[in-house]
Amino acid sequence: MFNNKLKIFIKRFPLIWKFLRWSKDSLIKLSRLKDVFMMMLLFHLLPKQAYRFSTRSVLPAKKNRYSKESKPSIPYELLESKSSKIAMMEEINAIALGSSFDLNNIKNLKGPIFFFSPHTGYPVRLIKGKVEKNIIVTSQPLRIDDKGSIFHVYEESDPRRSIEDEKKIKNSTILKNNQITYVHTDPLNVKLFKEEGHNVLGIENYVIGNDGKHFPLRDYWAKPSYLNLFDSDNCKHISVAVKVYLPPFTVKAITPGFPSFPGNAQTGSTIPFLSALSFYAKKINVYGWDFYLNLSPKNMSYWQLFFNMYKWNYDTKRSRNHFESALLNFYYGYQFSKLPNFKIHSYLGQLQNHKKLINRIEKVLFE
Repeated sequence: MFNNKLKIFIKRFPLIWKFLRWSKDSLIKLSRLKDVFMMMLLFHLLPKQAYRFSTRSVLPAKKNRYSKESKPSIPYELLESKSSKIAMMEEINAIALGSSFDLNNIKNLKGPIFFFSPHTGYPVRLIKGKVEKNIIVTSQPLRIDDKGSIFHVYEESDPRRSIEDEKKIKNSTILKNNQITYVHTDPLNVKLFKEEGHNVLGIENYVIGNDGKHFPLRDYWAKPSYLNLFDSDNCKHISVAVKVYLPPFTVKAITPGFPSFPGNAQTGSTIPFLSALSFYAKKINVYGWDFYLNLSPKNMSYWQLFFNMYKWNYDTKRSRNHFESALLNFYYGYQFSKLPNFKIHSYLGQLQNHKKLINRIEKVLFE
């Protein structure tokens, strides 16, 4: 009560309020930078202790680590009873939005194409002790311009949308291709893309709680209003349960004031999407899975690649787990590239010369 009254009083003085907000944000960023520095240091000195400085506790302590021998090759398990009936496919193409893949090469791909649609995320605020969620920014389908060039743009309110994107849109139309399926995780995008006549695949992540039972990471994935969207051949869904770490695994919320919760490993979207598809495809060609790399690891030294695992802007403006997510993506990019049913045509499939780095990551993640 007192804190709320104090805030109301200080807000009467905009310059002071703005300075205090800037100071708080700066301290949060400095604290995160300290954590990243310590994780990078321990990564080389005591890898198994690096988890202690994970800002949101998204790296596993010893009790949550699989042994190297028992860890599953696919870090998610299929929940078949909670998924649509999907026929096994011989060969598919999975596309993430990375710099190693030119979207124009979609024209040369044969067979089904699964495009991992990016979106802004779920902005969340805590107001008077209550959670307030802003409406999710919807994704955009692929577009093709008057010269036949395929491209993707972010939503208008997305900070990644550029002035150049605005110019492109004026001379383009939405790409229509029955071979393309857009992969989403939220109800709004599933609904909109379905209504626009696109093929849609929903992916739901389940975690294991303290009682040992599976429950969806997002409540709406279990609601009839969401599940009823998947009632046609062009709109299906797959539910998977995370097996990256031994459960129960607790994660700190990104927003100060929120309680910790049984959570998912911070893999990003590509690892669970590929894992889900692996249960329904005999062979998967993967394109654009780069995790923010702009250069092939083949052309990098150990230290160049290591320091490319952390991007300050992506980390502090989003979820404060960029380095931890990089560990997972680099590791599974390497591991998936060794599996017979994956062909990784992306930068994360070009880590063969960096076994030393992969071995260190393995010490952080497993026993």
